[in-house]
Amino acid sequence: LLDGVPVARYAGETGWTPLGPAVAPPREWEYEDLAGRDTATTLFGEPGISMQMVDAQNGWLAATYGHGVGGADTYVYRTHDGGGTWTETGQLLQAAWWPSKTAFFDNEHAIISIGRFNGSPVLITHDGGETWNRADLPFYGDTWEVWDIRRLGTQIVMTATVFGDAYTGDETLISYDWGKTWLLDRGEYQVGLRQNRDGKKIPSKSLCGRAARKPPWSRYRIGTPLFPAL
Repeated sequence: LLDGVPVARYAGETGWTPLGPAVAPPREWEYEDLAGRDTATTLFGEPGISMQMVDAQNGWLAATYGHGVGGADTYVYRTHDGGGTWTETGQLLQAAWWPSKTAFFDNEHAIISIGRFNGSPVLITHDGGETWNRADLPFYGDTWEVWDIRRLGTQIVMTATVFGDAYTGDETLISYDWGKTWLLDRGEYQVGLRQNRDGKKIPSKSLCGRAARKPPWSRYRIGTPLFPAL
């Protein structure tokens, strides 16, 4: 997006080509006077943007606006005409912070994980973004954050950093039903080592082969805005 207008850069070109009219502001802004939202005519400012076409006609756009340390609002848009026009499907009301990862698989399925703030929900849609449900993950509390989501054949694989008093390490989850249910992957290839906050090694069978990485708490982030993928 450039000044709210969807654009694309084609092979061999150096400039951006407008695809259609400016994207309309979220309908929820009509009655919000925060930072001039109620007078906006398009998406303005510098939101965090995650944008992806899943085929020649269908695409997704997630726009996140922060409001200081008080949280962030994420709105989802869809296109079905190659990016020419975008229509809002709604605000992610269960999301209180910036997305830590977005994954748009096809016209119907997508996952958006939210960074640690007031909970760290993973939100899933099976109907093109019309409704979003919170994933029921086999973790306790909110001491984790999903930072990688991939589709591998018929499986969806997510990697999360789990934060604990004795250790911090990565866990891998797998779904075989588009995210309706999740299992911790405890395969033999995952045997590795966790490190606690004192630097001592703790045997683990669920580090998903990432023993060579530096301790996750040294790279901790509370959510990074994502930028256009077009």
